[in-house]
Amino acid sequence: MKWLTQVITIFYILLSANFSFATNPKFIDFQFIPTNGAVDWEYFMINGDSYLAVANRQNDEHTSINSKIYKWNGSEFIEFQNVLSNSARDWESFYISSDTYLALANYDGNSYIFKWNGTEFEEIQSIATTGASLDCNFFRIDNDSYLALANYHDGNSFNINSVIYKWNGNSFIPFQLIPTSGAGDWEYFIIDGEKYLALANQYNGITRKIDSKIFKWNGTKFEEFQSIPTNEARAWESFVINEIFFLSVANFCDDSTHNINSIIYQWDGVSFKHFQSIPTIGSDDILNFSIYGEHYLAVANSTEQGNSELNAFIYKWNGTSFLEYQSIQTFGVRKLESFIINGIPYLAIANWRNNTTYNIDSRIYKWNFGIDCGLKGDFNDDGVIDLKEAIHALQIVSDVKK
Repeated sequence: MKWLTQVITIFYILLSANFSFATNPKFIDFQFIPTNGAVDWEYFMINGDSYLAVANRQNDEHTSINSKIYKWNGSEFIEFQNVLSNSARDWESFYISSDTYLALANYDGNSYIFKWNGTEFEEIQSIATTGASLDCNFFRIDNDSYLALANYHDGNSFNINSVIYKWNGNSFIPFQLIPTSGAGDWEYFIIDGEKYLALANQYNGITRKIDSKIFKWNGTKFEEFQSIPTNEARAWESFVINEIFFLSVANFCDDSTHNINSIIYQWDGVSFKHFQSIPTIGSDDILNFSIYGEHYLAVANSTEQGNSELNAFIYKWNGTSFLEYQSIQTFGVRKLESFIINGIPYLAIANWRNNTTYNIDSRIYKWNFGIDCGLKGDFNDDGVIDLKEAIHALQIVSDVKK
């Protein structure tokens, strides 16, 4: 009869806590953070503490402004440290040995490496990025650490080299030059022990309908492996579902319209093949995440003919493909970041601008597990409480009470 006691206990806790279960778990508003043309969020941890860095690209007057690092205080994120940036585009956190680092990619001027000194981040290296670095991606191969920077434009041409840097024990030094065309994003991934780098090419000075590239590690350097037609590709995202490898790309524009598909590709054992098209509007980012074994894909729709007040969409894996699950109001959203604190999933959205100003709030959303306070008698479509979500909720409640 132990099982019966457990069931009774579960429902007693539910009733005493005044929980009710909504039809579909989803993200709900959690925290608004004032930002200035925000284009990236980066979540990381140091000694068990949670941090969130935002890249502020510009306010209504300047591009040389502070980007900020926030720290979790147990109930919300509070401002922790300011970092002067010049049209900041991307943060990347990483660890080498026992040390924590942050790389900041600036569109204007140099990009920087910061190191945690025990109380805050301090600059340890300036990297002369060739006119406008849009992304930095850290990865390891064997015992070596690398940082790939995506260079967009040097003032004269979009067709320039992006650079992979290698850590020499004290700083990053140039390791390999990769020819790129308006490079916007790097994505490192491993399939069956083989190492790859996906590059998002945005523009070659003539057209946005250009190939993006996948490079493969040959043991000493990266070599071109596959070309994939893209339309001003803004971001790559790699992920695995049931041991099947996928690679998705966020397409922004095809020279005439922002209303184009972003694409999910599937690895067939030899190369990537088209798997599914996702309707998007000026997509600037695509993000995969999992919540208790369920797989989701979020896309950032950022602009349509000057209108930046669009919805981002979250898709859920149904076993064979992704289906639309939830929409979220955004304002020129540039980046999405998912993370978990104390067992609760969150989604941070970097809002770049509404239709009038760059000085707007970016938002953090919290997964509500389909739970509302107050006994409202909410049930699922079959008229019964979703016990799977109930158990998840109880786990969270238990963790919080501890």
